[in-house]
Amino acid sequence: MFIRVHPRQGVPVADVVSPADPRRAGSGRGRGLAEVPEPRRIPRRPPPRPPGPGRNLPPELTQFFRANAIKNLYLTAELLRILRLLDAQGIRAVPLKGPALAQSLYGDLALREFCDLDVLVQETDLRKARELLEAQGYHLDASLDPRGEAAHIRNEQDYPFRHPAKGILIELHWRFAPRWFAFPLAPSQVWPRLQPMHLAGREVPSFCPEHLFLFLAAHGAKHRWCALKWLCDLAQLIHRHPRLDWEWIVDQARRSHAVRVLLLGIHLAAQLGAPVPPELKERAQRDPKVQALAAGVWRDIENPASLRTPDLARAIRSNPD
Repeated sequence: MFIRVHPRQGVPVADVVSPADPRRAGSGRGRGLAEVPEPRRIPRRPPPRPPGPGRNLPPELTQFFRANAIKNLYLTAELLRILRLLDAQGIRAVPLKGPALAQSLYGDLALREFCDLDVLVQETDLRKARELLEAQGYHLDASLDPRGEAAHIRNEQDYPFRHPAKGILIELHWRFAPRWFAFPLAPSQVWPRLQPMHLAGREVPSFCPEHLFLFLAAHGAKHRWCALKWLCDLAQLIHRHPRLDWEWIVDQARRSHAVRVLLLGIHLAAQLGAPVPPELKERAQRDPKVQALAAGVWRDIENPASLRTPDLARAIRSNPD
């Protein structure tokens, strides 16, 4: 199967076609296109034009938007294929970030960048999921002996699997963060409250909004909020779900000793115009460590080469409560 991209009104349109299709077979038109081994049709709705007056955008930006849309469709097709195979083996799996986030927050796969795939499984299914990925040509991007592997599963969060021919990286998660990080959400809490969402014509499980907020806030803090798109994701989630259960979110953060994780995310999202509750916004503004961390985040975003932000893990652990 191939992902073709046709120009239509200056916007790419995905057409997923099997090489056996008699209309295309032998034409040679599929040469050089990205091959995806599972036939599946992605709806032929053109992605939206880039935001703003499209005709006035620099050509480089338009070209980047088109290339990103193509890449996202390619990765989404592979994600859906892997989810189908996992489901056939009785392995519950949830897509994290990537295509699921683009669809749930922005309503279109073309409107967010992602370069790999993340899938959450239960720890009891980890071995079966690993064997399935290896059978599909993915190789573990790490070398671990049995003792090292046991320690990795006990203390870490994911396995990186890379497909050398497809150039795709899949991170197989069984938890959201290393054990040392005060993450305000556990996978055991997520599974009972999963909600269905539609992704490229297929129904897949997804987080409820409150769980997604905690996940995004903690994920950003864990990575020092070094990517502006993560801040945009958090702000967009607040815009898209104006009735978030803030009382539950704060209580969950307090129970997990991650209040400062929450306050930092709220403060940064508010600086992007997200309508956060006034009492939480004021609480974040009164916390000098949150203010210092936020200033460092913006400094590092403006100058990525510096990355001078203090150790977030150490600063966040000293919670205000």
